[in-house]
Order: sequence, then C-alpha cells, then structure tokens
Amino acid sequence: MADYYSYLSFKNYLEISRTIQLGNLYVDTVAAGELVNFKTDFPSLSSGTALIGYLEEKASLGNGFELTLTQIGVKGPQQEGFASNFINNLANYRLSYYWYGDADNTLNLEVTQRYRSGTVLTNCYFSFISEIGKHYLKFEYGRKPRETRNYFDFDTCQDSRFYPVKELKGRPWAYWGDKSTFCDETSINYYSLSLTMIF
Repeated sequence: MADYYSYLSFKNYLEISRTIQLGNLYVDTVAAGELVNFKTDFPSLSSGTALIGYLEEKASLGNGFELTLTQIGVKGPQQEGFASNFINNLANYRLSYYWYGDADNTLNLEVTQRYRSGTVLTNCYFSFISEIGKHYLKFEYGRKPRETRNYFDFDTCQDSRFYPVKELKGRPWAYWGDKSTFCDETSINYYSLSLTMIF
C-alpha cells in the first residue's frame, strides 16, 4: 500500500514603486516583500517560512550626482527550496557622478555590506564607464555582484550569461544572491579594463 504525504504551500509577493518628495529632494523608491511557507511531511522536502524584504531609494543630489541605497533583509531556513538559502542580509550604497551631467560618462563608487553569522563583510568597488560612439570603455577597481545579463564569449557559441536561481528569479533582489557574488570583501589590487563593441 502506497504511503500518503501532505504538502501545503503559501506564497505571497508585493511590490510598490513610488516617488517621495522630501523637501526639494525627490526619491524614487521601490519596496518589495515576499513570504513563502511550506508545510509537509514528505521526506525529501523541508517545512518552514522564509521572509524577504527589499527597499531601494534613488535620488538626484544635483550637480551630476546620484545616490542609490539598497537594503535587503532575509529571515528563513538555510535549506533547498527556500530563497533564504541563496541570499543574505545586505546593504549597498552607490554614489554615481555623471560627467558634465552626461550619463555617457559615469563614475560609480559602491560599498556593499553583507551580514553573515554575526560578521559584517565589506566590499568596495569603483568603476568609470565612457561611451565611445556606440561602444563602451569600462575601467574597474574591485569586483561587485553581477549586473550584466547578456554577454557571450567572443567569437564562440558559449553563452556566459548569468541566470539567478529559480527561488530568486523575477524579484528585484535576483542579482543580489550569493551565487552572483564574485567576492564578499574588497578585492585588493584587482583592476579591470574592458571594451564592449556593438556592431
């Protein structure tokens, strides 16, 4: 006689985008949250509740400066099937400067702090991006979580695009997961110069 098992799942996701005015400052805000609950006695599955909160604020400070703050809070099991197994609490601070107010020439300074097991891991990153016609020149110091979604290895059929795990896919925190992280702390003396050519 076959064994009978129970399985109950509940998933809820909410995302809100608003522009908030603080005096003369306009802040573009994205707030999102996800609650996932599994309850089962199936041997290969885990029961539990995972909760993720996301907040992003972006504001123009004038004179070509833009500030972006991103905070992610995570609580839940470190087990397969739960998003909390693939992402940790973090805060990211990015200051961008658009040279002469032109987004084609951008300086970015970022600091990411990841909170793991009672410790704070800090990663600093700097980049300069310049548009040359329809091509892009990029200089980087340090490394940061992946943002590029769609590049291929030159002159090959190799698809080197990064795909987030299914538990994070489609969420604003999809590219902040642990698998998209090159390093938790600053890569000292790591420099990169690249040219992207579009034909």
